[in-house]
Amino acid sequence: NSHDDDDDDVKNEQAWKEAYHRLRTPLPVSYRIHESSSISEFSAQLLTLVEKSEEGLVHENNDGDDGDGNEKGGILGDPKDASVDKRRQIFQQWSFNTNTENKGSIPKLRMTITPHFHHRNRSKKSSKSNQVDESDAYSPLLHALQELGAMHRQELVSAIPPLVLWTADSKEKGDNIIADLCAAPGSKSLQLLDMLYTSADADGNSIPPGLLVVNDSDRNRIITLCQRSRHVPRAPMLAINMDARYFPGIRRRIKASGKNTVGEGAVANAKEKAGYKQKYDKVLCDVPCSGDGTTRKNKQIWNTWSIPHAMSLHRLQRKILRRAMELLRPGGIVVYSTCSLNPLEDEAVVASVIGDVGGLVAMEIVPLPDWLVQKCQALKGLTTWQVPIPSFGKNNVGDMYQSFNDVPMEHQSGKEKGKKGGQINQSMFPPEKESELSRQLTHCGRFLPNANLDSGGFFVACIRRLQVGQLGAKEKTLQSVSNAASKMVEEETMPKTPIAKEDENIVNQAGDPKPSATSTLDSSITLTKDGQCLREGDWICASCNELNFGRRGGSRCFGKRCKARNPNAMEKGKEDKIQKPLLVQPNESILESFFKFFGIQTGPETHFPLDNTRLIRRARESVIVVVSESLSKLAISDSWGPVRELGITLAAFPNDETHEEVSQSHEFRLVDEGLPILTLCATRRHFKLQPVPFRNALAQSVRLLLKSSPSAEVERVKATIDRSLVAVDSLCENNMWYDSLQDSMESMWALCKASPGFFIVSCECKIPNSEGSTGRFSFCGCVDAEGTVTVETSLRVAAAMLVVLHKYSVVCPSDSPVTKRRRM
Repeated sequence: NSHDDDDDDVKNEQAWKEAYHRLRTPLPVSYRIHESSSISEFSAQLLTLVEKSEEGLVHENNDGDDGDGNEKGGILGDPKDASVDKRRQIFQQWSFNTNTENKGSIPKLRMTITPHFHHRNRSKKSSKSNQVDESDAYSPLLHALQELGAMHRQELVSAIPPLVLWTADSKEKGDNIIADLCAAPGSKSLQLLDMLYTSADADGNSIPPGLLVVNDSDRNRIITLCQRSRHVPRAPMLAINMDARYFPGIRRRIKASGKNTVGEGAVANAKEKAGYKQKYDKVLCDVPCSGDGTTRKNKQIWNTWSIPHAMSLHRLQRKILRRAMELLRPGGIVVYSTCSLNPLEDEAVVASVIGDVGGLVAMEIVPLPDWLVQKCQALKGLTTWQVPIPSFGKNNVGDMYQSFNDVPMEHQSGKEKGKKGGQINQSMFPPEKESELSRQLTHCGRFLPNANLDSGGFFVACIRRLQVGQLGAKEKTLQSVSNAASKMVEEETMPKTPIAKEDENIVNQAGDPKPSATSTLDSSITLTKDGQCLREGDWICASCNELNFGRRGGSRCFGKRCKARNPNAMEKGKEDKIQKPLLVQPNESILESFFKFFGIQTGPETHFPLDNTRLIRRARESVIVVVSESLSKLAISDSWGPVRELGITLAAFPNDETHEEVSQSHEFRLVDEGLPILTLCATRRHFKLQPVPFRNALAQSVRLLLKSSPSAEVERVKATIDRSLVAVDSLCENNMWYDSLQDSMESMWALCKASPGFFIVSCECKIPNSEGSTGRFSFCGCVDAEGTVTVETSLRVAAAMLVVLHKYSVVCPSDSPVTKRRRM
């Protein structure tokens, strides 16, 4: 530690002693309430009622301390009722800044902590470390609420990086364009998604205008993230599968002004092609690390952690952080975080990358918010540290180096060509003492487990981009690249005065005056002979004549037919598959048929987001999705492989030969993730039931799904239902729910049987004496031409709703005759 203040040294020493003790204790399970969920407030109030009722989830004699007589607590606020004995609490509800003076400046955050339940540590039989010890009668209610998207299991300290990213002062208000480079398993991404919906920028609109691009290099992990996000509002989300070191520079289209639409004339096409690379307001960079701060939930790290492994990650972390900085707009914020306490993975990465991209002229380290540092008792970042030899601790080896010049040649990285260098790199050492960069390193924060933060260890650094233009490029290099690009453009550009005659006629047919190239195009755009547009940083390959926009890799061409890049490239005469946009405007006949089938009104007073509706055309079926405004503007082709999922899927229908219309309305197939939107605006084929009949319909649906679902899923759901003490058969009435409908619902069911297709069943449950605590639940099914009814909602979702409604019926009993009869 380099701090000269003796008081800081004493505090740091005490903090490390306490942290070392707590890191050897089990980690309490914590959940974050997803505020934008349609059942978030309902779930929070339900947990409070469950705790007060006799349906407690744990015995009162369970200890709630940490083994040292200290009461377990959370962070990010004060408990709602400090007078309650925490040793007897089932849940500890913590909130932070729910009522702030500057509304929207600090997001609403509520965490639910279960001090009696702990993460189950990784064993040799199971490779999953994110499991929970269920030996303490772990409640299936929490699991069910997580399945429905009302809350998500998230470590307390894991919620800090998104908080810092959202509340950091970026000096210029952006459009909330956010990227999460290493997103899986997704707790931070879901938190950012929640903040997009609950921010003041949404202005009550159901679809926020921002964008969240989540990425992970592991295909299975990004699929898991997509599955976790399907039950929460996610219209701004785009999930891709890429290496974070080479995160793509996605283009954003610019539409032509006036009456000229895309495709009408060379000028309109030129402006459409001249889209610019999307820059981000905020980037979260939670990089892979050695994980020495996660020993509370993974005790194996005490035995498996090694210095060589931590050193091997240093280069990867540097590349990811540099790519994150390149993605930022000037004034944008990147938050670099790790669950490691090792300075080689923390301060060394931050300081070295800032030095590489131009120093403090290009980037600056922003101090963490005072309210967060004080609450969490975070330690300041280090300014000096020593680098150990890779074999440190083995055979009594204890060499430590203070500078790179002290490192022997055999341990220096990349010193001799042809030989495998050592692991110690110059970037691992601290910057010069008393330098401005060394001073700014103290703005970083190291979060250790303590009495206020009963969690794991974390490192967080908030960095703001200052420089405009390419990072880390010298003036001479930039000038030479600019001259070379200008020379290539000079040979192939067309005159800038009149436009082509055939294009002039097209423009005149639209009734517009004759525009000139200089008046219709941006001054930074150069229009070439073949209609390509060159913006600043773009260049044309002399070998294949392909347009290349500014990418990493210098002057390397990325054209598919470029012989200079690939000698076996496709010949110019052979045409590639035509790339089409992934998101297109849906045909009016498709939307009209969909709206008519489900009775959806599209006026200004309705809840249906018509302006945000797009169509994705696939090989066998097309999908109706709801996306944010910023996501709809991205220039994504339908053949781009990294895309996994995006937006909210409402329905799918099979393609016909023309892709223009649907032959029959009953071919619309609803999807679970779109039901929260449809339940607000569908007036046909939508059955609104009371809680007791809806629970009966759910129980009957679960009974049917248990017979038809895969065996692995059935076993998992049965275990959850058994632990929740839900007797599915006893909740089912003799008659099917649709045979007991009355009045208008009975007439609607007759119409459903007459016109086969999907239908929706929904219910609203309200917590008594609580404002705004209404939860909306729904599932979907299908009736065929023969009158056979099938449940299309997944078994896991249906079972989760049944567990929640069963607990709701226990703590909030209804006065209906059916419920009275059952209680008797």
